[in-house]
Amino acid sequence: MFNESDFKYMKMALGEAKISFQRGDLPVGAVLTIDEKLIGRGGNCANTLDKWSSHAEFIVLDMFSRTLKNKEKSSVSTLYTTWEPCLMCLSISRMNRLDRIVYACPDPIGGATKLNPSKIGEWYTKKWSKIEHGIYKEESFNMLVKYCIVALSGLLIIGNCLLYNFIKVGEDNIYLHGLSHTHFPV
Repeated sequence: MFNESDFKYMKMALGEAKISFQRGDLPVGAVLTIDEKLIGRGGNCANTLDKWSSHAEFIVLDMFSRTLKNKEKSSVSTLYTTWEPCLMCLSISRMNRLDRIVYACPDPIGGATKLNPSKIGEWYTKKWSKIEHGIYKEESFNMLVKYCIVALSGLLIIGNCLLYNFIKVGEDNIYLHGLSHTHFPV
């Protein structure tokens, strides 16, 4: 399922996630390739830039949008990300006509990759990216947990929800169990 390049570039995305963590941002990293050649990489900057839209995937795809638009039709573009893309990041991936999205760790709260493209329009059905997941999921998950424990004293803030009980359950499944949340004004 995954090839040598997939491991190489997801490891690079994990490096970007680590940089984000060290900055005080949610540890999510993204790497963009075309035909298995590095085009760009970046990490989540939502706290650093004080902008909710500063997700790793959004930053990288926005920065290299022109490169993607001008790539050869036969070329294969791949986005590697350490956490399952949210609706915004999945949308920008689609608008940039990515051929493939590979993510490490599922996001049971905000992940959008299970969205049924036939429910949102014919164009999406014809152009939907191939989506694969699970490569380095433990490493990504552990970094997210470390962020919750160290940076937020065991609390995770996504959007305007304060979440807790962020734990791993099951041999093959990573998800939030016993999730509780509190909404607060943005």
